[in-house]
Amino acid sequence: MSSSAKSDKPKPKVERILFLCLRNSSRSKIAQAYLQRFAPERFVCESAGLTTGKLTYVEKQVMLEDQLPIDEPSNTVFTFFNSGKTYDHVISVCDQMAEFKCATYPGSTPVTMWVFEDPAKFRGTKPQRIAKTREVRDRIKSAVKAFILGHTFAENLH
Repeated sequence: MSSSAKSDKPKPKVERILFLCLRNSSRSKIAQAYLQRFAPERFVCESAGLTTGKLTYVEKQVMLEDQLPIDEPSNTVFTFFNSGKTYDHVISVCDQMAEFKCATYPGSTPVTMWVFEDPAKFRGTKPQRIAKTREVRDRIKSAVKAFILGHTFAENLH
C-alpha cells in the first residue's frame, strides 16, 4: 500500500467523554487519568461529581504506584452543564448504592454505568485499604482498556 493511500484514511473522530461519580474524588479521576494515558489522541475526557471531594492518602499512594498522579481540583456536573459542555459518552463509576444518583447527566447523552466500590469508604488496616483500593484501580484500568478496544473495533468496521 502506498503512503498516500495510508494518509487518505480519515482520522477517527476525537470523542468527548465525561466520567461521573458522587464526589469526583477518586474513581472518576482514575478513569480519566487512564483514558488520557492510553488514548489521548482518540478521547478528550473530563471527570466530575455531584459534589466535590478530596483524594485520601491511600488513593493517592495507589495511583502513584502506577505513575498516575491525580491531584487536580474536583469539578461538579453542574459546572460543566452550566458552561454548555456536551459529551459523546457519559460514564458513571459509582458504587451500587449511589448508582441511581449518578445515572444522569443533563441533556440527551445516555449514561453508561460502571459499578465500582468507593475507596473512601474502605475500612480496616492501612494495608487492607491499600489492597482494596488497588483492586478498584485495576478494575477501572481494565474497564477503560475495554472501552478503548470496543471503540477501536467499531471504528475498524466502518
